Amino acid sequence: ESIHKLDDTLKEILDYSRNARSNLNVVKVNIRKLIEDGFERLKYLEGSEQLIKDIDVDDTVPFYSDAYRLTVIFNNLISNAIKYRDMNKDKCFIEINVRITSSNAIIHFRDNGIGISKEYLHKIFDMFFRATDRSEGAGLGLYIVRETIEKLNGTIKVNSTPFEGTFFELDIPNYQKLQSIPETMDAMNE
Repeated sequence: ESIHKLDDTLKEILDYSRNARSNLNVVKVNIRKLIEDGFERLKYLEGSEQLIKDIDVDDTVPFYSDAYRLTVIFNNLISNAIKYRDMNKDKCFIEINVRITSSNAIIHFRDNGIGISKEYLHKIFDMFFRATDRSEGAGLGLYIVRETIEKLNGTIKVNSTPFEGTFFELDIPNYQKLQSIPETMDAMNE
């Protein structure tokens, strides 16, 4: 168990380091696939099979961003929904809604987990902060999410109520007008 915790911490440090020192790698992104890949990657996390997922993506407009950074963000938020689900509820869920326009993607993550007390909401994006004793990590996940979103020139907002759940709203720019993207670069996202 200690080795797994250390491994997770090292992965988080690597994600932070890569985010801090590398430039944006803008490609055409299939957001639905990145989200589904995130669930697939986390399917062995304890409790993942108990989480009902509802994914709604309006992607009639192409979205261009940094696929790696979006993966880091999605994996952290999905992982938190799994880890902090409310085991006293009959049904645990996560709803992910994405609306893409030519200027941005508005992404909502909503769960009915244990929630976060109002007194801690302003601290959840701080490095090493853990809002609950259920937290097994180093307190880097949401810090990395915020840093990664800022690197994308986006924003993140949170609202949470204890025993009801948590809601995150992400606003991430669509870089489709930045440049024409070679088709070979977005092949991995199809």
